[in-house]
Amino acid sequence: GSHAQIADVHRVEGVPYMVLPSSGKDPYGTPDRGGFTGWVDWSVDPRRKADQQWIEAEVRAFAQSITLDAPDSLEVHETAQLSGSIVQPQGVSMGTRVVPLRYPMSVDWNGSSTLAIGSGKDATDTARRKGKVAILDPQTRTLTALNHGTVTITVTNESMRPYTDDSSLAPITTSKTIQVLRGGK
Repeated sequence: GSHAQIADVHRVEGVPYMVLPSSGKDPYGTPDRGGFTGWVDWSVDPRRKADQQWIEAEVRAFAQSITLDAPDSLEVHETAQLSGSIVQPQGVSMGTRVVPLRYPMSVDWNGSSTLAIGSGKDATDTARRKGKVAILDPQTRTLTALNHGTVTITVTNESMRPYTDDSSLAPITTSKTIQVLRGGK
């Protein structure tokens, strides 16, 4: 579906139905409800059976800039909720649409080799066993400090900067380095 100019996924009579985001003109919805410009990257896993998750969609938003909100430091065993936003143009005005880094937009989280990315107790236990400094749950955007050290969180998004040369087409990336302190626990 399209022409609603928002990114939205819902079910119609039990069947998943996706409305695609606008790729060029102003969206109709608010940014926190899928009103942003972008595109969808579909992938099919032919090794999966019909009753498994065999199709995936990544909703990619265009960005002029990215803000990542994270603490400067945490103590071992503490958690922090990460947040942030991208900025997109609204009509002819540069940088006036602020879109949160969360669903329905797919967010490309990454980081230093001291960061693990995963969800659930097994992922946390594995990260701790491998000596990772922290683990980021990409579904909840919760960062959990596991061991003393330094960890860098990185967010990358598609570029929507004005074209100046080929480098202006490169994805936009922002990072935040967090110190994990030993703490008293």
